[in-house]
Amino acid sequence: MSRPNDHHQPILSPFANQLIQSGYLSLPQLQRALGEKNNSHLPLTEIVEQMTKRPLPPQLLRQYYQGELFKLKILHGVESFDPEVDSISWPAVEMCLSSVLPLEVCQRLQVLPLRISQNAPLRLQVAMVDPSNPQTVETLRTLLQSKNLELERRVIALQDFEQLIEQFIQQQQITFVKDPSLLEPPQVTVVDITDIIEEDPIENVVDHNNPPDPIIVLVNKLLAKALESKASELHIEPQTNSLQVRFRIDGIMRQIYRPFPRNIAKPLVARLKIMADLQVTSTHKPQQGRFHRLFAGHRFDFWIHTLPSHGGEKVFVRIIDSESPCPSLADLIPHEPTRQNIQKLLQRTAGLVLLTAPKGAGGSTTWYSLISDRATEFLNISTIEDPIERLIPHVTQVEINESRQISYPTILNSFLNQDVDIIAVDRIGDLEVGKTLIEMALTGHLVLTTLPLNNPITGILRLNKMGVNRALLAEALLGIINQRLLRRLCPVCRLNYTPSVEELHKFGLPASHRQPVTFYKAHSLSPALIEVAQAKGQLCRHCNGLGYHGQVGIYEVLNITTHLKTQISQDAEAQVLQDTALKDGWETLLSYALDLVYQGHTTLEEVERILPDYLPANLSKIPVAVVSPQAQKQLEELEKLLTTLTEKFQQLKQEIAAVAADDSHPPELELPDSENWEDQFMKSMLIPDNLMYEELKDPGDWEQLKKEFAATQDIIISELEEIVESVPDWDINSMPDPWNQ
Repeated sequence: MSRPNDHHQPILSPFANQLIQSGYLSLPQLQRALGEKNNSHLPLTEIVEQMTKRPLPPQLLRQYYQGELFKLKILHGVESFDPEVDSISWPAVEMCLSSVLPLEVCQRLQVLPLRISQNAPLRLQVAMVDPSNPQTVETLRTLLQSKNLELERRVIALQDFEQLIEQFIQQQQITFVKDPSLLEPPQVTVVDITDIIEEDPIENVVDHNNPPDPIIVLVNKLLAKALESKASELHIEPQTNSLQVRFRIDGIMRQIYRPFPRNIAKPLVARLKIMADLQVTSTHKPQQGRFHRLFAGHRFDFWIHTLPSHGGEKVFVRIIDSESPCPSLADLIPHEPTRQNIQKLLQRTAGLVLLTAPKGAGGSTTWYSLISDRATEFLNISTIEDPIERLIPHVTQVEINESRQISYPTILNSFLNQDVDIIAVDRIGDLEVGKTLIEMALTGHLVLTTLPLNNPITGILRLNKMGVNRALLAEALLGIINQRLLRRLCPVCRLNYTPSVEELHKFGLPASHRQPVTFYKAHSLSPALIEVAQAKGQLCRHCNGLGYHGQVGIYEVLNITTHLKTQISQDAEAQVLQDTALKDGWETLLSYALDLVYQGHTTLEEVERILPDYLPANLSKIPVAVVSPQAQKQLEELEKLLTTLTEKFQQLKQEIAAVAADDSHPPELELPDSENWEDQFMKSMLIPDNLMYEELKDPGDWEQLKKEFAATQDIIISELEEIVESVPDWDINSMPDPWNQ
């Protein structure tokens, strides 16, 4: 006989039951996790790890993946492939990749060839992430038809596929470095990874007569690894006894590989020079060039710069995804007030809009997004770039080429004959360009340009220092957009923590922010701990133990108000300009960054790393309201006192109303103890002795106290005003005013 409430009991999967039985989750937590999974479409494992702030045990992960594989098997109607159960022969995989399916094709289609059956008809067994995709199946059958092979499908989990591809690439790299015999011509055909990024990646993959040189294989594996890691830069750095290779990922330099042998430095650098069409024999002067390749269906541009150093030629490679879609302003700047402020500047028909950002702070991406926001068929927009990184529809883009006399001044003069509505220049390089842009902004053109600077005030000073007429600059300048990039906190392994009062004070935050706001810090591991966690199966799969994954932009907009125009035309100093901007409502980068901290997207530590000049400790650079602990405590006591006073006043009003209704029985009113009341009020108005002053006995000390109080009372009052305005948790205005009842 069933119980009445049986139909309310949820039906749980074996994995969900195991989560509860093991004590990893409670039933309410599991129900919340399942609800979030339906809304966010994230894997249940990531959700529960984020909820509990601890990794899943290996046995639970194993059970989860077995269940997922079984679902995939039922969904696609083919056998599954489990790397932990099914054996895999890497020589067979390498043979298939070299002779049948190129690695680039496998990465693009998310397939991995496993083996060729020896029974007739010959079949190629392929592990596929989506074996039901008709386009993928048709592509594979077309490729296999020329090899007289049939297709045998097996389904594999996406994570297992990515790990196997990564494992194969690493094995190839290790084999090349540790096996000197590979320096000789190989006896079997090896796929040159150059083919994954050539113009025609499918045809002519295998050349039995001309096997690739090992250095070519190594260089292209480095490029492929950089693209897979989403690195923005690749650094080849010869050392005294080794060759160091580092990537810049999320703005941080990282050493991905152990040092290579020193003797491969010269051939490796020579290969990169050949690809960029540079002079291989010239090793004593810097050179720069570029080349492009296709990878996973996308075109990537590689900008090469060589630099003679003590250990040999260092090579810097900048990686640009020239075909990636330009992010919209809504995606780039989700903070609506800031985005609307920027769009108001872009809607102007004439004037100068300046974008400032240090190198590597995402200024180029923002510049393209600003142009793309206005690019329509109804406007004539032209750009000058060195080089062109992205192509934008409805925009005429001109690339600088000094050897062909295509320079900034030449093109700007040509724009005057093109009736251009919006002129975008990637940077102001000299006075001539600066003056020309100011003149264009004053003659009916909207000009958008950049300067690689740390803050908007410096942008004004830099243009003045170049020699631009300050009166014309004040008239033409509409606003300055400044930005930085912060590392995005890993949402899976981030840790809750409570910052100390001193930490909050460093950012100009009152101690009360510790209660309503949840702060996080990154769970960053050292390289040694990363290896230990990986061996135990406890490494975060989202950030790989780094604590951060990806980047997020922060922005500030300095609108040029009437007051600022006056100050600029009068050649005011930086501090005067900053004070004027703050009085006119300038919202700095710090406030934007702290909003991201409150939302859990980044950390106070990261904000301090990127914005040291914006912290209250550097008030001479960027003024920020500072709240002293004494003023903070005094305001809290005043708040309690006001609440008590309001309650007493309401009690008195009720009792007076009762007296008016019945004069024959006057009540005895309970008034507060006057002595205690006075003591309480005076204590709240004075800062405790142990915080600032000791007991004063000498009359001379009283005179000194008067002087100190006179010098600081304005500061205390301003601090109290800033507290009330900046702390949303203290709803002072919602308290009843006893004198207006």
